[in-house]
Amino acid sequence: MDPQELSALPPHVLIMPLPIQGHVNSMLKLAELLCLSDLHVTMLISDHNHHRLLSHSAVHSRFSRYPGFRFATIPDGLPDDHPRAGERTIDVMMSLKVRGKSLLNELMVSTNCLSSTGIRRPVTCLIMDGVLSFAAIVAEEMGIPYIYFRTVGACSFWANFCIPSVIAAGDVPLKGKEIDKETYRKSEEMDLPVTSVPGMEGFLRRRDLPGFFRVNSIDDPNFQTISTETRRSAKARALILNTFEDLEGPTLGHIRKHCPTLFSIGPLHAQLKTRLESDTCDRGIIEKAVRDVMEVRKEEFLQRAGEVAKLARKAISEGGSSYCNLDQLIEFIRSISG
Repeated sequence: MDPQELSALPPHVLIMPLPIQGHVNSMLKLAELLCLSDLHVTMLISDHNHHRLLSHSAVHSRFSRYPGFRFATIPDGLPDDHPRAGERTIDVMMSLKVRGKSLLNELMVSTNCLSSTGIRRPVTCLIMDGVLSFAAIVAEEMGIPYIYFRTVGACSFWANFCIPSVIAAGDVPLKGKEIDKETYRKSEEMDLPVTSVPGMEGFLRRRDLPGFFRVNSIDDPNFQTISTETRRSAKARALILNTFEDLEGPTLGHIRKHCPTLFSIGPLHAQLKTRLESDTCDRGIIEKAVRDVMEVRKEEFLQRAGEVAKLARKAISEGGSSYCNLDQLIEFIRSISG
């Protein structure tokens, strides 16, 4: 196929999530949304996650309707009996940090995996989980534009991004962590306000910070990895967050000062339903979740859940902020794919 014919083919997006089930699920929804817009998509996941998907889901039949979609796999470097869950999820990220660059580089240059086979272009854009910066290095070396997708909400991402400020303010390390976790969790120190995250000064407490903030030393390698990886998000061509403007608009405004090309396209599950079914009201889902975890102030939380559901429905409806942002993301991918 000559270069002119090749350039007429759709952009080819490689999506690379952190191989943890929650991250993979979000990335699969994004992959399907891109496929609905006639982009070619390769989903790169670990052998372990691929086996789990085949064993416990109908993922292949779900994506069989998209001829431009396919899976590729790499090992995550952990033994088969590793739990890859809870506090041990950080092991997956650290393992890939060591081995991932060589594995991805080998995959990217392999003619049998990702380069043109006459029906698709070589990878034209890489969308990676925001804690896999080794993939950014490979993309830069190969001249491929890349986008970070953080599957968390804006507030969580922003707290991570502000780790240097949190350290400077003395909110980390958290004193007293050497006592047992349950006692520490209930300690009054955890209710002290955190005023070093702009825009969240009025409500953020130490107990609200992500769990990996609870370290005895700022030199903790996992803590430092999260800090370094998150700050690198500003180097990407764009940032995707699974949230919507009416929910976290002020925080998104702070993030855009550092990552100006930011696409808030959530909630992804509702966005996907809308694109597939021209429908969706997830009030019932939200209410059930609240009902399951809340017994006190039940009516108040149900009311707020309904209000959030209404805002989410507005965001993903045609003309809503997330609906339009997804369209803009598609056009952005096309524009940087050459």
